[in-house]
Amino acid sequence: MLQFIRERAQGLIAWVIVILIIIPFALWGINQYFRGGSEQPVAKVNGNGIPQRDFQLAYQQERAFRQSLMGDNFNSALMDEDTIKKDALNRLIRTEVLAQAAISKGYRIGDDQLGQTITGLAQFQNNGKFDTELYQRLLNARGMTPDVFEASLRRELLANQVLQGFTDSAMVMDYELDDLLRIKEQQRKIGYMTLKADDFLDDVDVTEDEIREYYESHLDRFDVPERVSIEYLELSADALAQNIQVDDETLRKLYQEQAANFTVGEERRASHILIKVEKDADEQAVEDARTKAQDLLARIRNGEDFKELAKEFSEDAGSAPAGGDLGYFGRGMMVKPFEDKVFSMDVDEISGPVRTPFGFHIIKLTGVKPGHKKTFEELRSTLERDYKQRKAQEQFFEQADMLADMTYENPDTLSVAANALRLPVTTTGLFSRHNGQGIAADPKIREAAFSTDVLESGYNSEPIEIEQNHLIVLRIKEHKATSTRPLDEIKDQVIILLQRDKAKQAAEKAGQDILKRIGGGESVELVADEMKLEWNKTGFIERTDASITPEIVRAAFTLPKPAGSTPVNNGFMLSTGDYAIVSVYEVRDGDPAAVDVSTRETLKTSTLRADSQLLSDMIVEELKQRADITRYPDRL
Repeated sequence: MLQFIRERAQGLIAWVIVILIIIPFALWGINQYFRGGSEQPVAKVNGNGIPQRDFQLAYQQERAFRQSLMGDNFNSALMDEDTIKKDALNRLIRTEVLAQAAISKGYRIGDDQLGQTITGLAQFQNNGKFDTELYQRLLNARGMTPDVFEASLRRELLANQVLQGFTDSAMVMDYELDDLLRIKEQQRKIGYMTLKADDFLDDVDVTEDEIREYYESHLDRFDVPERVSIEYLELSADALAQNIQVDDETLRKLYQEQAANFTVGEERRASHILIKVEKDADEQAVEDARTKAQDLLARIRNGEDFKELAKEFSEDAGSAPAGGDLGYFGRGMMVKPFEDKVFSMDVDEISGPVRTPFGFHIIKLTGVKPGHKKTFEELRSTLERDYKQRKAQEQFFEQADMLADMTYENPDTLSVAANALRLPVTTTGLFSRHNGQGIAADPKIREAAFSTDVLESGYNSEPIEIEQNHLIVLRIKEHKATSTRPLDEIKDQVIILLQRDKAKQAAEKAGQDILKRIGGGESVELVADEMKLEWNKTGFIERTDASITPEIVRAAFTLPKPAGSTPVNNGFMLSTGDYAIVSVYEVRDGDPAAVDVSTRETLKTSTLRADSQLLSDMIVEELKQRADITRYPDRL
């Protein structure tokens, strides 16, 4: 359509059309058109809206972060989507109130500072250098333009400026560290026992009324979530590459065309003895290093062994143990003065001292590998792989456009695109919004499947980039709404859950009865024997003791110090459903003087970090209290 207008934009009628197109832009604002137009904000801070696109990005980042923390144990069913959305929105609000505070105080982020920050981000670097193409590609994959990303980053840097002045002033005094170490290194003598809930199961009875009441009170436990199955088309460069054929004639032609790239330059092997000179060394230090290097050179020329002198005197920690050997290297791998000298020497020649930014070098050339050209046979597999990848990419980009066009122009079927591109239509099993198998394990697939256009309108999805040069277009095949499993189907499961709950309650009641008895003066050992339980009494233990259930250790270290010889007792429910009783007999504070410097510094650093975080949170909370904040949870 646009091409049609460009080719025919002549005459009065054409100009009328152009003017009619321009008017809405002028009324609405060209910037708003590119930045989302009438997009509803998910929140407002002092009247400034936070766009949905910013929220979606923050949500994806928050979700990816939590997934990375779970690692191999990741299970999307364990993801609390409401909490993730809430945390993502809170992070955006935090940034906004801080950025507004920064602007009001006259803080600014210049273009140079912003540029240095972006080029320093590891995700945009290739071999340690900023890669513009990689930068553009990663932003495109996230649906962002550089302008949008840079504006967002500028705002985050502004927000950090407000906090930095406060957090940099945080400090920890020595007496505070001493108090912390007394607590951190504290030791305690304790006793404990556990009443297992399973031991009470045989004494538990459940009635039909209790079963029905439990079921009706916990219906959410027995919900079957909304589920869908999809059919999809998959286009990938890797799959296309497998079907590309190439003959030797084509590969040999490529070999000839790229012959210059297959020449391996001359390599040389050298050993050296380095006498370091610091960058800011004065003239005397430089002269002393030069004299030392000259003395060593004289000793070598008088017959002493180069390797032994290198092991003893070279200040290059990497090569000295190997007698100064640096191995083979080509041009461009060493600093220029060193390289120039090495590539001008004959084998077994010794030269020096050679000055470089590192100091003075005595150099011995030990080997030369002449440059050579790799043969066709050596490179055939590489040439074939590169040819197939290049051709596959060309086909991929062409077919990706066709896939997008055909599935958009025929929104209620995948068949047209499938027939034209000779792609199979694949079907999945049912999956929920938060969990799926196979291709549905990818959050982007589930998000698309449950989107309004796909789920409610029945349209094909837009092409979804699973990874580079790998696209999916999907549509709904089957939809099953949320339902609750009937009681008759899960009655046995309900009975088990109800019995388990009652057993926990019984264990807790028995534990509380024991606490009353020992609190009244009865011997805990005798009570434990009577109830056929094991009372475990320890010597002094630390907070990090791994031989005891961590929950019991944590509980023991939260109890107050006993007064005199009377122990302090407490009981609590463990995460397993068992009930634990803990007694503290004696407390011994840590000795700050006995703690090594490294441990002390580590504690100081972690305390500073915690204090800075607490101060940051207090500042943000104060700013939020002063701000006019409106949230729109229905838009998340």
